[in-house]
Amino acid sequence: MTLRNTESAFGSVAKWLHWGMALLIIASVALIELKDFAPKGSAARAALRDWHGENGLVVLALVWFRLLWKLANRGPAIVPPLAAWQRVAAHAVAWTALRDNTLARMR
Repeated sequence: MTLRNTESAFGSVAKWLHWGMALLIIASVALIELKDFAPKGSAARAALRDWHGENGLVVLALVWFRLLWKLANRGPAIVPPLAAWQRVAAHAVAWTALRDNTLARMR
């Protein structure tokens, strides 16, 4: 398995980023949901909320690293190729989500 993407498959770095971020996002959702089981004002509740926030910052950093990795490593071709309008729509959605996620962290 290669580190970098090839024309027919994603490399190990892209796969680790994908699945690692998936697990971190699941953990983040679990942490914020588990917070509701702790008594209000307790140290456990505050810790779960803090871990959720710290986990979110790690995800944000990985999003930027993953974006840079994607720009430097072209992914494998989609077979059959997407129609032009689908490609434009996919890029618009991806960049909008990235922008909104980043702006949400700044407030």
